[in-house]
Amino acid sequence: MRDPLIQTQLRRRPHGRPTRWPASGRRAITTVMGVILFVSGCGAVSTDRGVGPVQHAAGSHFRALEPEWRYRGTVGGRTTTLVAYRGGAAISQGWVAFIEVPFTPEANRLTCLDLESGRVLWQRRVADDVRCVAFGSQLLVVTSEQRGSASTIDLEVVDATSGRHMAAVRLAVADAASSAVATLDAAYVSTRDGKMICVDAASHSVLWQEQLAPDEQAHGLLFAGDRNVFIVTPRKLRALSRSDRRLWESNAPELLGCDPLLTESLQDRLVIAGHDAVAALDATTGRLLWKRAVRGPLRQTGISAEQGVYLAATEGSLLAMSLHDGHALWEQTLSSVGPPSGLTSLTTAGGHVFLYPMEADRDWYLHAFTLSQGKDVLRDPDPFVVGLRIMSQGTNVVAPDFDEIRGYDVAKLGSDIGSPARR
Repeated sequence: MRDPLIQTQLRRRPHGRPTRWPASGRRAITTVMGVILFVSGCGAVSTDRGVGPVQHAAGSHFRALEPEWRYRGTVGGRTTTLVAYRGGAAISQGWVAFIEVPFTPEANRLTCLDLESGRVLWQRRVADDVRCVAFGSQLLVVTSEQRGSASTIDLEVVDATSGRHMAAVRLAVADAASSAVATLDAAYVSTRDGKMICVDAASHSVLWQEQLAPDEQAHGLLFAGDRNVFIVTPRKLRALSRSDRRLWESNAPELLGCDPLLTESLQDRLVIAGHDAVAALDATTGRLLWKRAVRGPLRQTGISAEQGVYLAATEGSLLAMSLHDGHALWEQTLSSVGPPSGLTSLTTAGGHVFLYPMEADRDWYLHAFTLSQGKDVLRDPDPFVVGLRIMSQGTNVVAPDFDEIRGYDVAKLGSDIGSPARR
């Protein structure tokens, strides 16, 4: 996936690390069990000094958030760039997969790692335009190919632990894939010319295809819940499933009082957020359950089922709300949250919220806040250059950077990590 963001916005510095992402206005969302989180914006950051651990004043209350493992790939003797957004990474029970882009003429590479140890399970070369999606315990690899005026999309189901080919479907389409998501029972692929394709998880066969409405084609964003998929546009919100392409439709701006920007889904809840408002709907019927105004602008969100919390990172704060009725549980002041590209996300694992607040030295560090009270208790002392989409599965957390991936296990950090360090 030779993404234009990588080609044009990551400029190499003399010491081999890239400059920071410029502000792009992009949004990123992560859904992990029952808490929702948002992050608000901040300006672009660029620095030409070397990257290294930052010395903090004596008496810091952070405990060290040390990774269990690190992975840094090489192709042709040079470190690869990691793609951990826009279909470039997937995580499920026991494994994490991602796409590596080499700084050589070599082909891109799809790598799958063991989630506990970071050990390489398998690797294979892939085309430039490829996406990967967790398909239950399996991996769905979506490859677009253009040959003259003809386009094809190959949907391949791969055993994630061995890389073994399990099934494949080739579709003749008018244009390449633009996004791909998966629920518990189906995968959904949208194309750049506005076609939606649904593939059954059990039989790996195409269930249906349909042409999206013009507004969905031009502005629609695709999000997956447990059983349903949601298409969000500035004017409309539509829910569909493998058996019903129109479960319900709703006027999203009317619900929020502003255009929807961020979407989270968990079991029977769908939460949509705009610039300064959040609304929760019944995922099956579209009925409004609650609505709440927040101090915007909102940047990132996340959900955790661990304590039924919706978390929202706004300008200078991290807000936790009850997923049940939207009432505020706690709020944590942040100097800023980022990186400013909007390509990062929040995630939860083991009773903690993981995100990247920007510190006074203008570097990004991975922090963990307690879900119960919002205490900032854990911090990786080694800064991140870019800090891409944080992912989690169970008690495992995976944090990709520009050229390496770090894996953490909250269960191995000790039973007293919710308390400040003794001084």
